[in-house]
Amino acid sequence: MERCISDLRKWMYQDKLKINDDKTEFLVIGSRQQLLNIYHCSVRVGTSDIKPVKIARNLGAWFDLHFSMSTHISMSCSAAFFWIYDIKRISQFLPRDKLDMVLHAFVTSRIDYCNGLLYVLQDCEIASLQRVQNAVARLLMSCNILKFYYLLSKPSMAWHLATSLI
Repeated sequence: MERCISDLRKWMYQDKLKINDDKTEFLVIGSRQQLLNIYHCSVRVGTSDIKPVKIARNLGAWFDLHFSMSTHISMSCSAAFFWIYDIKRISQFLPRDKLDMVLHAFVTSRIDYCNGLLYVLQDCEIASLQRVQNAVARLLMSCNILKFYYLLSKPSMAWHLATSLI
């Protein structure tokens, strides 16, 4: 493995690229029984000895020791609810079409990212993703209802709305 990394380092150096030793990490994937047979495992990258990590991120997807997608789902849902909370705070200032666009850009696109890896999931993991989608739908629907009630709470606006409907 170290010889392969050394060859990769030389190839990258020729193309004026560099491996960042501080950010390099690797993950050993296997069943519980297989992982018990591996003791002190480390790989030398440049001048650093890299030890295996329990969770690694690659191209936006989170992987763990057992290659279950539960880590990816929990990290994605956590980030999604963070964005939903922040977007909810500014939702009153956005028209519905812009709110829809912002929610898609920051929430649903991230949940949908790498969905091919989520093909065979347990029901509890699917339920987590469904809760995020339900929260997005609730935010979109409450936006219209709150703006309508806001208009009705203002006497002059309610009268204007009532006369325009007649």
